[in-house]
Order: sequence, then structure tokens, then C-alpha cells
Amino acid sequence: MGRRPPPRKPSFLQILVKDFSKKLLVPSKFVRLHRGTLARKCILRPSGTQDSWPVKTKQINNLLYFKKGWENFAQHHSLGFGDLLVFRYAQDCEFYVDMFDKSCCCKDPVTSQNVGSQKDNSTILTSTGQEKESNPKTAALEAAEEFMASSEFPTFNKIMQSTYVGVHGYMPLKPDFAKMHLKDGRREVKIEVSGKTWTVRVRKVRSSYRFSTGWTHLATELALKVDDACVFELVDAEDYTLKLSIFSNTRKKKDAYSKARSGKALKAHSNQALASANKFSSLSKYPSCLCLLHFSYFRGGYLQVPSAFIKQMNTVAGSKNVKLQCGGKEWDAVLSSHGDHRRLTHGWSTLAKQNSLQIGDACVLELINREDALIKVTVFKCTKT
Repeated sequence: MGRRPPPRKPSFLQILVKDFSKKLLVPSKFVRLHRGTLARKCILRPSGTQDSWPVKTKQINNLLYFKKGWENFAQHHSLGFGDLLVFRYAQDCEFYVDMFDKSCCCKDPVTSQNVGSQKDNSTILTSTGQEKESNPKTAALEAAEEFMASSEFPTFNKIMQSTYVGVHGYMPLKPDFAKMHLKDGRREVKIEVSGKTWTVRVRKVRSSYRFSTGWTHLATELALKVDDACVFELVDAEDYTLKLSIFSNTRKKKDAYSKARSGKALKAHSNQALASANKFSSLSKYPSCLCLLHFSYFRGGYLQVPSAFIKQMNTVAGSKNVKLQCGGKEWDAVLSSHGDHRRLTHGWSTLAKQNSLQIGDACVLELINREDALIKVTVFKCTKT
């Protein structure tokens, strides 16, 4: 006879629907099976952490609910509609909780040192059973979120955990970001920090994506630490270049905010330049278009041009020599048109350098002479006046 498998721990699951923010129903069958062993006060232990959360049960209309303490637990772990929770009953009214998102993948564990989404303090228990207050949102995360709000690119952020910065580290991407921007099954991305670029492998695990080969090398060289907040900006969607900005709690709070503030100021000045350029373009008697200078245009040495402007030049697919006029000088350049990509390449980077163009500047291109392919470039600077 074969060996009898060990008995499973009693468990139940709940899919979060309806109003789960204030209370959560404990299934009636589970209550019947364990009547007499369920106390009024229970302990929830999220998998992957050493934290323990005291939650009191309450009977409402002959149904048992997790009530007092549940709201703090749900907020702390960013539980959302459609998430699935598995409660494994241990002993002495303790439940180990496995959390899955709508993609049926495990949610990233959130520890008491890595709150992230909770503004108000709440009481939790340490692994020794002593009560303490959870930390408010960290300065690094606050700065990262403010920086993201000022970015003009698709972004996502991640708080570094031990598994992300270890010897065999990996880093999961935010599901929404991956689904939207990795549709073609991209397997490699470039990550740029302060002018240096790393190539990192993207691995698909079931329905989720993660940075794998190359990520550990990057994290080591940049000395990433647990609780650092990292913001990834997709600055070039064509060759999948992500710009990484790092916010650390080891700095003073005011220093952590400085980078976010500078990004917010840049956006404000850029908006002023854009408004002036837009007004100028609308009054032009020539075919014209407006281009806002992004980081990728300087790194890649090109300028993306709207297809509507290209049509004014009667240009077919391929390359065309053009002349760029700016500040009374002229530069030879190449206008390339391949598929959906239309760019000013050779010559553009020289013009940009000699005219001290920078990120956030707005440029108006005017087709002055169609026959000679002469394009006038008028620059509106992203600076305080």
C-alpha cells in the first residue's frame, strides 16, 4: 500500500468582489467546520513577509466577517477588485494569506518597511508579537511618484526588494505597462542611467514579465538597495529604451524631492515653450509642424517628424536629402521615411548641438521651399525668461 499523503491544512479562498474594503466574509462552511476553534481575534500572516496583522471577526446577520483591522490590511496590500486570496488556517486562529492579482499571478509581497500606498499609520505585529506602527509612505516613494507625475513618457515604478537586488536577482514589470508596451514579444530592452546603457533580458513567466539576465549586473553596478524607489520611463518606444531614475531613502527627504521638483519645473517651462510654438505654427503661411524635444532625440541623434508634414513634401518611402535653416545658417540633413517611422537624421544632431537645443525645447518646422526641400527650424527654448 502506498503512503497516505499528509492531511492538508484547512483553507478557503475569496475572490474580491462587491464591497470588500471594510469587511471580508468568512465562508459559512469553513465556519461550521471550525466552530469552536475560531476566536474573535485572528492573525493574518501575508506570505513572503514576517508581518502579522491582528483582525477581529464580527457576526452580521448570522454571517462571520473579518472586520476591525481588515480595512488596514486591504489598503496596505493594495488589494483590488478581482484579486484572489487564499487563507490557510494554521493554529490558534492564525491564517497564512496568499494573494494573487487578476492575472492569477502572485502579488508582490509588501512588508511593514515597504508600505508604499498607505498614508495613515496603522498597527501591525512584528514576528515577535509586539505591536508597532507601520511606516508612513517613504520619502523615496513620494519623490518617485511626484517625478512620475511630471514625466511625459509612459512610466512605472518599483520598490526594490531583496529578491530584486540579490546575486540571482530579477525584477517583475508592472503588468499593465508590460501588456501595453511589450505587445510584440520583445525579449530585450535597454536601460539607461546617467548616459550609461545596460542591455537587459525580458523573460515571460506565464502571463507576467520580468527583467532577468543583465538586471543583476545593473543593480550591482548602481548599488541598488532594498527600499530604493526606481522609476522607469519609456523614452524611446522604437528601440525599447527605458530611462531609470533612482530615489533613495538614505538621502535627506529634501534631497529626495529635489529631482522630482526639477522634473516638475521642466514640464512647466516646456509647456510655456510649447504654447508659444503652437501659436507661431498656427500663424505660419507655410506648411508646418511642431516637435517637442524628448530625451531620445538627443541620445539617438534624430528628430521624429509627423507624417502629415512629410506628405506636404510629396516624399515616398525611403530617404530624401533636405536642408535645415536655423538662425540664419543651413545644415544638410536626411529625411528618412520607412513604414511608420519618419525622421530627420544625418545633420540634425549637428544643428541641435550648435544651437544648444535641450530637452523640453519646442521646434516649429516650416517647409519654406518644396522644390529645394528647404525646412526652416524655429526654436522656442524651455527656460525661464
